[in-house]
Amino acid sequence: MGSSTGNLPRYTKVSAAKPKLSPVDGLTTL
Repeated sequence: MGSSTGNLPRYTKVSAAKPKLSPVDGLTTL
Protein backbone atom coordinates (compact mmCIF):
# COMPACT_ATOMS: atom_id res chain seq x y z
CA MET A 1 0.00 0.00 0.00
CA GLY A 2 2.77 2.42 -0.86
CA SER A 3 0.30 4.44 -2.93
CA SER A 4 -1.98 4.86 0.08
CA THR A 5 -0.32 8.20 0.87
CA GLY A 6 -1.17 9.51 -2.61
CA ASN A 7 -4.72 8.18 -2.39
CA LEU A 8 -5.42 9.90 0.93
CA PRO A 9 -6.58 13.21 -0.66
CA ARG A 10 -8.79 11.33 -3.13
CA TYR A 11 -10.23 9.10 -0.42
CA THR A 12 -11.08 12.20 1.61
CA LYS A 13 -13.17 13.59 -1.26
CA VAL A 14 -14.99 10.28 -1.71
CA SER A 15 -15.61 10.05 2.03
CA ALA A 16 -17.10 13.55 2.07
CA ALA A 17 -19.28 12.81 -0.95
CA LYS A 18 -20.33 9.36 0.27
CA PRO A 19 -20.17 9.24 4.08
CA LYS A 20 -22.33 6.10 3.93
CA LEU A 21 -19.45 4.10 2.47
CA SER A 22 -16.75 2.77 4.75
CA PRO A 23 -13.14 4.00 4.39
CA VAL A 24 -12.24 0.69 2.77
CA ASP A 25 -15.14 0.99 0.32
CA GLY A 26 -14.02 4.48 -0.64
CA LEU A 27 -10.54 3.23 -1.50
CA THR A 28 -12.00 0.25 -3.35
CA THR A 29 -14.17 2.57 -5.45
CA LEU A 30 -11.03 4.30 -6.71
